[in-house]
Amino acid sequence: MTVVPPWSLAGRLAVITGFGAGIGRATATAFARAGARIAGLDIDAQYGERAARELGAEGGEAVFISCDTGDAGAIESAFATIADTIGPVDILVNNAGAGSHTRPEDLSLAEWEHVMAVSITGYAMAAREAGRAMIRQRRGGSIVNVSSIAGLSALGRGNFAYSVAKAGVNQLTRELAVEWAGHGIRVNAVAPCQVRTAAIGSLLADQRFDGGAVDPARPARRARRDRRRHPLSGQRRRALRDRSGDPRGRWQHGAQRGRHARAGMRPLRDQGEPAVVPGPCVP
Repeated sequence: MTVVPPWSLAGRLAVITGFGAGIGRATATAFARAGARIAGLDIDAQYGERAARELGAEGGEAVFISCDTGDAGAIESAFATIADTIGPVDILVNNAGAGSHTRPEDLSLAEWEHVMAVSITGYAMAAREAGRAMIRQRRGGSIVNVSSIAGLSALGRGNFAYSVAKAGVNQLTRELAVEWAGHGIRVNAVAPCQVRTAAIGSLLADQRFDGGAVDPARPARRARRDRRRHPLSGQRRRALRDRSGDPRGRWQHGAQRGRHARAGMRPLRDQGEPAVVPGPCVP
């Protein structure tokens, strides 16, 4: 059954990075059903083209643009294409990211630089391009950065580079919110817990995730636990809506909202034990 959101983004153009799968794909679906036109950026052409095709089959308007958000030049080129061929940007969802599960003592400079290029510099450059367009248009806009509980609490188990990048996303959000408030551009972040996507599915299947299996019954228990703790990415839609343009979210600005706090979800330590994390960081 197709669920039409009870809010409207009709007439707005939303740029979504990491558009082809996971949170980005779910966000694009919700926004398209709310009437937004979608410009989807993704490094994976197969996923991106399929997402655009499926949204079109549902009656949405979506265009896929191949873009490596770890490359500042590619981001500039993508936004130039959007301006020339699609129209003015109203919403940016910075979602593309690069994961890392390497312990600090084993982390190479190349891996560190790759994570930072995609997960923080890419966010900054996409926000810069969207912000420039919104300032020129003089009609405001909304930028939503997909952060993570990793930016609010130390997770361990090799999340070092990723967590540092997500903490940077939170401060990037605050700074841009202050810088661009006078232009009517709202900048906010959402900080999901682990979301049950294909990417985290493969990670959960790796015995190194929990420090190695210790008994035959443990994988079954872990599977039950994962189903409880890792909600489907569609549950992020309302948080993204509230920060992208729905009237109910019009006063939100400069906020980082950790949805896990309200839902009672918590990250996992090496041995699968729950760890208490701080609540959402809202200035």
